[in-house]
Amino acid sequence: MARKYILQFDLQDTTSLENEIQKSLTKLFKSSPRPDAIFAATDVLTNKLTGILNEMDVKIPQEIALIGFSNSAYSK
Repeated sequence: MARKYILQFDLQDTTSLENEIQKSLTKLFKSSPRPDAIFAATDVLTNKLTGILNEMDVKIPQEIALIGFSNSAYSK
């Protein structure tokens, strides 16, 4: 059975956003089973996640699927 994790971040507080995402993803990727997908509610968050996952040497989409939702002008 799939396990669900919910991570919430304050997108208004950009000074600590990347650090908080990095900490959460590091903890999440040490869990078992490891997640195989992340659904991000905003394209801003999807972009941040892409950069951090790349820094962590996590291959998108080979190791994890990354789905953005908001379809904002930022993502185009």
